[in-house]
Amino acid sequence: MKGYKRVKIVGIKSSLEDKRDTKNLIIKIISYIILFVLFVSLITYFLFFRKEKNDITELSKKLSLLNITTKINETVEKTDKIIDLNEEIKKYEKTIRKIGIKEIREFRQLNNEGILFDRDKYNRSEHPDISVVMTTHNQAHCVHKAIRSIQNQSLKNLEIIIVDDYSLDNSTDTIKKYMKEDERISLIINNYNKGVMVARNQGIRKAKGKYITVLDADDTFIHKDILNYSLNIANLADLDVIEFHGYYFKNGTFKTFVHKHNSTGIIYQPELRNKFIIFSDNDMIRPYKCRTVWGKLIRNELYQKALDNIPKKYLDDYILIYEDAMATLSLYKIAKTYYNFKHPGYYYTSDEKYKSFPFLPNKTSLIKKGVVRGIDHVKFLNYLLETLEDNEFNKLFIYHELKAMDPYNFSNLKRTVTHDFDMLYVVLDDLIKSKYLTDKQKEKVMNMKKTVQENELRIKSGQKNKQ
Repeated sequence: MKGYKRVKIVGIKSSLEDKRDTKNLIIKIISYIILFVLFVSLITYFLFFRKEKNDITELSKKLSLLNITTKINETVEKTDKIIDLNEEIKKYEKTIRKIGIKEIREFRQLNNEGILFDRDKYNRSEHPDISVVMTTHNQAHCVHKAIRSIQNQSLKNLEIIIVDDYSLDNSTDTIKKYMKEDERISLIINNYNKGVMVARNQGIRKAKGKYITVLDADDTFIHKDILNYSLNIANLADLDVIEFHGYYFKNGTFKTFVHKHNSTGIIYQPELRNKFIIFSDNDMIRPYKCRTVWGKLIRNELYQKALDNIPKKYLDDYILIYEDAMATLSLYKIAKTYYNFKHPGYYYTSDEKYKSFPFLPNKTSLIKKGVVRGIDHVKFLNYLLETLEDNEFNKLFIYHELKAMDPYNFSNLKRTVTHDFDMLYVVLDDLIKSKYLTDKQKEKVMNMKKTVQENELRIKSGQKNKQ
């Protein structure tokens, strides 16, 4: 019995081992199958991913090539468009009849005598082509000439906005007389002398024309077709700014004024922004584009935006010199297109009667005129320092503007507000430290600073003596 049991147990054990081996074999087979499937899946995924990656790379290359081609095509199209626009302007300019000195004299004489070409009454339009903005202050002796030169324009879809900046003569009566015969004229009257910049901007803000042009009360347009010619060119190329030449009349002869330049074709950004002025060999500056707002057609919405970009502390203040340069500096930063129309259009006159107004009034004289805030060339320099980019070109611009003040301004700087001196010192110190100016230029600036310091000490000592 004992032997039987042993045999039986051994048989049972052998049977169990066979089952275990079979189970292990099945597990191995399943494992191999799983591994094989995983291996095949990995190879398939890798091959597919690589193909997809190659496809994406090829697609990216194609897109990049397409993008480059598109850019090239756009550049070619833009270049062609520029060429076409310039050709269109050239064709139009060839049709314009040249104006001789004799005709300019005759037009000026007719305006002086108050003669109106066309006596038809023109209604005020809600959509004028051009808004002519003019300011006047005690200029009854000449404002009629300026008004007539506008009325005698061949382009009739105009609005004429005149801002009388607290005239004490009969300027307003003269303007109202012309308003009766021409509904296009509107008048804004200030109850105190705000200064030409503030007054002009009042008119600009009211303008409804597609383009704006500025005319000073002591100046006139040269001939009857200038606004019509300029508008046609502006519309041909959808220009932001078009500038025509200005002339200066002195001692019975015409002299070329700053508005005559040699630039050709439409100027685009960034060239327009970077070439605001150029320097000549004799250490003087000459504008590449004139920095006055007059002698131009300026797109209305662009002019409004340029004013919006000027800090309010300058816009709302009284300024006596280069007040329009603030606007043109802001304008040339944002304008997209500019064109120099090489045709006489603006007649500049130096009004000696108007110059009797104090050049650099002190605080007391400003208060007498109802102006409680004063600004002069010093504040303009400070404006340049704050708004221009810090580079060699603009440092030279500020340096030359500073030189323009010398010697008259420094020898006659009679200010009672000390912060004006502080502002000027900031400008002077900035130029002295500048890496762009030469040693000779820095020496000139240091001499200017000494002059200003002496003036300040003299004023302070004078105030102490009075006390």
